[in-house]
Amino acid sequence: YQRRVHGGPVRDLVDTFLTVDPAERLGSGPGGYDDIRNHAFFSGIEWSKLQDANNVTLQNRNYTKEWREYLLADEEVVFTSIVLKKRKLLSVKQRQLILTSLPRLFYVDKKSGGIKGHIPWSKDMWAEAVNETKWVLHAEDRDWDFECFFQEEGQTSELWVRKVNSMVKN
Repeated sequence: YQRRVHGGPVRDLVDTFLTVDPAERLGSGPGGYDDIRNHAFFSGIEWSKLQDANNVTLQNRNYTKEWREYLLADEEVVFTSIVLKKRKLLSVKQRQLILTSLPRLFYVDKKSGGIKGHIPWSKDMWAEAVNETKWVLHAEDRDWDFECFFQEEGQTSELWVRKVNSMVKN
């Protein structure tokens, strides 16, 4: 194992934050936060525009607002993503799978705009990951096979498994 040593602005930033004497640490002088913002490490950041930047991610999107037309009163989306819904040897459909606070699990065809089906919720159901993209939902009447359509932004089978199983426990 060989430790990687950074130099330049990275090393300087860390060193100035870790200075033993608090009065000498970056940001503690008369310049305050401006000294930090003006450090070479942060060159290229337009601080005045930072709050205007879009920081919506998979984890903090407002899915409830996005899918309101399909929700019941006071129901919120816990998680949703595009999945491939598979029926053994029959078909593969691209669907928007939506898990709600009720809890309720249903899937929508984004092209036609309608709910295509519901997965009956039960305290006995559970989900398991098959691999990074594939997962199975074991329900009372059948097993539902899904595959995450997008792997970017952390859309993995493990995320769906955690979300579903935590809702079943509650």
